Amino acid sequence: MTENNKKIQYIDIARGLLIILVVIGHGIVAKIQIESVFYKKVFSFIYLFHMAAFFMISGFLFAKKLESYKANSSVKGGWQCTLIIKKFKYLFVPYVTWSLLNYIIVIIGNNIPKVGILLTKAGFKTATVSEMFFSIISYENHFDRHIWFVYALFIIFALVTLFYKLFCKASTLVAVIILYAVMTRFFNPVEIIDRVIYYLFYFCLGMQTKWFEKWIKANKKTIISVLVIFIVSAYFCLMWNYFDKDSYFIKTFDIWFSTGKYAAAVSGSLLTIKISQFIVKYCYLNRLLNFLSCYSYDIYLIHNPFIVNGISYLFLLIGTSNTVAIFGSAVIGLIVSIIVSKYVLRKNRILSICFLGR
Repeated sequence: MTENNKKIQYIDIARGLLIILVVIGHGIVAKIQIESVFYKKVFSFIYLFHMAAFFMISGFLFAKKLESYKANSSVKGGWQCTLIIKKFKYLFVPYVTWSLLNYIIVIIGNNIPKVGILLTKAGFKTATVSEMFFSIISYENHFDRHIWFVYALFIIFALVTLFYKLFCKASTLVAVIILYAVMTRFFNPVEIIDRVIYYLFYFCLGMQTKWFEKWIKANKKTIISVLVIFIVSAYFCLMWNYFDKDSYFIKTFDIWFSTGKYAAAVSGSLLTIKISQFIVKYCYLNRLLNFLSCYSYDIYLIHNPFIVNGISYLFLLIGTSNTVAIFGSAVIGLIVSIIVSKYVLRKNRILSICFLGR
């Protein structure tokens, strides 16, 4: 196995780890977060870095495959046009398909009395056609609170592809942070724009492949330093809600929270990659995570909002513990998503194109 293949294997294992965190995080439903301080912290901890890591990995792979994209351009407009069309099919089409399907399910369900009561309790209220399309375009008040990643990633791919010479520069990272700080402080952007600008930083950071590959070869001293940064910044972010938000210090220096958030996300993402390198040595765990990585995109699209969230609430309704509800729904969500993908969606070309972008 070449060194390059090892690096890709690390990435595959990391994606397997991250999709597990995604599903577990969605199993920690609102009811559990309200009742359990511990699981509320676990939920917040997962969300410190796991989505940032996905964007960082996407940026790294984009940069690594750039020459291949240029060489395999098949559209008159060049490699940029080819890539945007490809990502439109792979990301945006499934986003629209799953959004429409989820809205249709909720609208129909709310017209069935007993089902409507359950949906309303879970926060799925009916919507008009105009509200539905506005939500899909802007992601404001969207029923499906997890699928934003697919939409945001498509927009980021389009931006970076069209303005590659700008976004490939390391100096752009600082500009993106400043843009996000100004935008959120003085404006009130629609939700999808807010997420795109925030996560654009991590995508561009991943594009700095030399820096990324240096981390893969990092020594123990560097790893320990990043671990310390993660522990300190994560603790600060998790304790933020306990500070007095009306105090002069917090109002004036809330930049410290933003700094801690970026530090926790970057260091947490890097540690995930490092853990993935370590897992390569363990055959069975390696195989499991590589298998989950192969289905990670499919799992992400399929598992929520009704499978994992729904099963977690069902576990709670029959009186199980929070732990059983979270991990039971996560395991079932992973298995059901893989089965639906492998034996239903991938078996039919039209379904595969519409729901999986393939």
